[in-house]
Amino acid sequence: MEKAREVDGPVLIDFVVEKEDIVYPMVPAGADLHAMIRRPVSEYGQKEVAP
Repeated sequence: MEKAREVDGPVLIDFVVEKEDIVYPMVPAGADLHAMIRRPVSEYGQKEVAP
């Protein structure tokens, strides 16, 4: 991350996460960007946080 911030211009960072991790927003495999899944909202209007 520090090296990416030093670059003057676009940077691609590839983050590797465990298959079981829930990372939002996400795009289902093979889907277009308009099919993006956002973090669920609880009945109280707050974003749910995964344990």
